[in-house]
Amino acid sequence: MVLYSAFTSPAFFWGRIASNPTFTPGWNRFFSPAEATEQTDLGLVVTSGSRDHQDLRHAALEWADYWESAATKPWATQVVTIEGGTHAADSANSYRAGMVWLFTRAGSLP
Repeated sequence: MVLYSAFTSPAFFWGRIASNPTFTPGWNRFFSPAEATEQTDLGLVVTSGSRDHQDLRHAALEWADYWESAATKPWATQVVTIEGGTHAADSANSYRAGMVWLFTRAGSLP
């Protein structure tokens, strides 16, 4: 739901953290342009545990590569690997890492 809202209503939240997200169903949605917005300070963090299910881990890294090189996107993106982490066991670490990035990047305070 975090990623879906990032693509359909990017300015609804200033920052988002998607902890070990799944990209199915809706794979095409997450590899297609997001809705446009005039807001320029949005952030989107995707976290992935290094011990997460291989399919989920691969999809997160593929998504990161795609959006890192995207010419236009409505948000700054950051992908964080939680070393030794898995989906359910490391939710707190995912959110902690996401919040640190959202609030420490240059000019990021809302």
